[in-house]
Amino acid sequence: MIVEIFASSILGGLTSIFGALLGGLVIGGSEDLVTIGIAQGFGFVGTGLVALLFVIVGVFLIRKNRKRKRIFPFALAILGIYILVEMASGFSSDLFVLGLVEGFGANVTPFQKAIPLVIMVVTLLILPKGLVSINLKRWRK
Repeated sequence: MIVEIFASSILGGLTSIFGALLGGLVIGGSEDLVTIGIAQGFGFVGTGLVALLFVIVGVFLIRKNRKRKRIFPFALAILGIYILVEMASGFSSDLFVLGLVEGFGANVTPFQKAIPLVIMVVTLLILPKGLVSINLKRWRK
C-alpha cells in the first residue's frame, strides 16, 4: 500500500492535501482500469483510443520541449502510430497489439503495482511538483 500512497503524493504534489487526494483518485482508478483492461483486453476501439492518446501526448510533449532532448515523446508517438498502423492492417501478427485488443489474461495481475510506479516516474519527469503546479489560469484564455 505504500507504493500507492507515495505515488499519489508525488502525483498530486507534496504541498497540497487536495492534490494528494486527486492523485490518490487518479492512481487508484488507473491501477484498476489498466490492470482489468490489460487482462481482458481493450477491444478494437479502446486500443485505437489508447494509441491515439499516445500520439497526441507524444506530439504535445515534442512541441512543449523544443530545446531539450525529446527521446521519450518521440518513442511514445512512434509507439502510438505503430499500434494504429498494425490495427489498420486488419491482421496483426504482433503479439503486443493482439494482446492489447484481446487481452493478456490473468498473468498481468502480479504487475499491478508497477502502474503507480510508472505514473510516478512520468510525473517526476514531466511535472516534478505534481498536479498542483499546473497553472489553470493559463488554460482558461
